[in-house]
Parts: sequence; C-alpha cells; structure tokens
Amino acid sequence: MKIRPLSVSEVNAYIKRNISYDPILSNLIVEGELSGYKLHSSGHAYFNLKDEDARIACVMFHSDFNTVEFEPQDGMKIRAKGYISVYERDGKYQLYAKALEQSGLGDLHIKFEQMKKKLDEEGLFEPKHKKEIPQFPEKVAVITSPTGAAVRDVINVLTRRVTYCDVTVFPARVQGETAASEIASQINKVNELGGFDTIIVGRGGGSIEDLWAFNEEVVARAIYGSEIPVISGVGHETDFTISDFVSDLRAPTPSAAAELAAISNIELYGYLEAYRSKLVDTLKSKAEISREMLDRYKPEMIKSSLVRLSDTKRYDLEMYRQRMETNIQQVLAMKKQSLSYTGQMLDHISPLKTLERGYSIVQTDKNKVITRVKQVKTGDSLNIQVTDGQIHVAVGSVSSREGENDA
Repeated sequence: MKIRPLSVSEVNAYIKRNISYDPILSNLIVEGELSGYKLHSSGHAYFNLKDEDARIACVMFHSDFNTVEFEPQDGMKIRAKGYISVYERDGKYQLYAKALEQSGLGDLHIKFEQMKKKLDEEGLFEPKHKKEIPQFPEKVAVITSPTGAAVRDVINVLTRRVTYCDVTVFPARVQGETAASEIASQINKVNELGGFDTIIVGRGGGSIEDLWAFNEEVVARAIYGSEIPVISGVGHETDFTISDFVSDLRAPTPSAAAELAAISNIELYGYLEAYRSKLVDTLKSKAEISREMLDRYKPEMIKSSLVRLSDTKRYDLEMYRQRMETNIQQVLAMKKQSLSYTGQMLDHISPLKTLERGYSIVQTDKNKVITRVKQVKTGDSLNIQVTDGQIHVAVGSVSSREGENDA
C-alpha cells in the first residue's frame, strides 16, 4: 500500500483536531511556576508554566486576561485553567488559559507585596503626606467592628486615660467580602460629617486572611484621601498591613492606637505642672531683673551715672575741639599755599612785567588798544603806556609792514 504524502499543514491540522477531541486536554487545570511572562501591546499575555522537569507554553487572550485580579510575575506559583490546542502555523501546542489564580500558601503574601509596591510607587507612603496627630483631641472616631474586642479596648483605654475627649464608634465589618468597602465608606463618612480630630481604624489579631480587608486598595486610598489624621491599629505588634503604611501613624494594636490618640490625664497634669513651674521661674527671673534695674535708679546711682556721663561727654568734646582745630589749621595752610602759587602765576603774566621788559601799550585817546596799522590814520592822537607813565603823541604817518604808506 502506497502512503500518500501529507503536507505540513495537513499534519498540524490533524494533530490539532485530535487534541481538540481529547476530553482531558479540552478542559484542564495546570499548576506550575510562572516564567517568561510578557504582556503584549494587544493585551494578550504570553508565558510559560514549568516544574522541575518540563515546561509548557501558554497564551491568554485579552478578553480573558482582563478577569485576572493580580499582576502576574515570574516566579509565582499559579494555576491556569483552560485547554490544550495546536498553533497550526508553527506546529506548536500550547495551553490556552481562560483563568488564572495564585496557588499555595504564599498567594496572599505575594498579593500584599504587589499592592504595597504599587501604592509605594504612587507615593502614598511618603512621609511628606503624613498629617500630625493632635495631642488634645476633643472628638475621636473609631472605625471597627461594634462587637469585637478591639472596640472595647479602644473605648476602655480612652475613657480611662482621657476625660476631655468624646469617642464615637462608626461600625464596619473588619472581615469578609464587604469589609473593605464598609471600612472605606465609614472613613469617607467621618470626613463628610466633620468635627472630628482623629480617626482610629483597626481590629484585633488574626491570620493574614482575617486581616486582609486592611490590605485592600479601597481602604488604603480612603485613608490617604482623609483630611482627618488616621491612626492604624490592626492585629498584633508583629502584624503589618497596607493600612499601617498609608496611615498617618501606625500603632501595634488597637489599644496602643487609643493610647497614641490623646495625651492621658496624668500626662496632661504633668505638662501643666511643668508649664506652671516654668512660668514661676520666668516670673521670678523677671522680678529679679526689674529689681536690679530699680536699684540702678536710686538718687546716688543716678548722680554717679550722670557724673560718669558728663566726664565722658566732656572728654569727647575736647577731642572734637582738638580735631577741629587741627583740621582748620591744615585747611588754612593748604589755602595759603594755593593762594601764593596763584599770586606768583598772576604776577608772572601781569602786563606790568611785560612793560618792564621794554614793551609798551599803544592806545587811542579813547583807551582802545592799537593792534593793527589800519586802526589809526595820520593826525590821530595816541597814548603810549610805558613802565613809569604815559606818552601822548600825534600820528605823523602810517605805513604797513610791507612798507607802503597808507596815509
């Protein structure tokens, strides 16, 4: 019998058809460690599930991946529910996941770390967002179960230690499916009502499942958005929840939260006594200073002070007088020297000095200085100024420098 050769596509289609009809492979749950996780831009998720000896390729389409309630990460132990089929183009079989869930004891711990990381990256835990807890609150709101031990502990601690503060309980489930939404709703309600100085949110101890409501995102965001300072007191001292990180103050237990919410009467009396003592000391110090100042104003003290002041001022005046006298003498000397120099310069350029050297000044009878030949004519009367007097003359003739007779 001759065997007809099959195409690759026919082989892959045949294998896919047979696998699809297998009752086990068409609906199964595979458990393993997540590796090679990648979320495509299309919204499809691709990953592998592996154990110690083998691995299987998996794909989860966008419509199914939207139902996953946690963020997958490599190393997680998960269960994938779906079916096995063949991707004909590559001849590759893979698990088509329809649902994912975390498995094993560490599921909630992983979910806790994921939520903590997410909110931390958003800045919800930063110290700059923490509000100061009032030391002397007049009204405190307590959000917890109305029937649990925590509410009794908080009320007992506050009423025993603090007499100036009113406590109002806002009941909410602290465990179960609706617990987180109820806690968040009551936080928002207290803020809407207003008039409260502090909010205490908490419950008694329990397992991580019991405390899980305080790890929910809705509670964390309600605490972060509260205008009223929030103290978180959840579980025992070793328990930590997301509420502890986002609140303004973390208390190890509900009772400790009540102690941190307000200063006790004893502490208050201690503060008042310290302030009273400080006030008395301050008044005594001021009285002593005032007494010393009054002593300074006794007649003999005033007289002595005036004498010292008078001597000081007299000395200052003498110093000023001497300094002024010295300055005046210096200025006069400088002015005298300047005046002498100016006189010498004026004497040097004086017309009289010029006359002494044999020069003369010729003027008209109207005392106008003659500098040019053309200013005179024959017959004019002139005055000639010499060193020891004047000479009066009449112009006989006038000639220019070129020797021509002008008149």
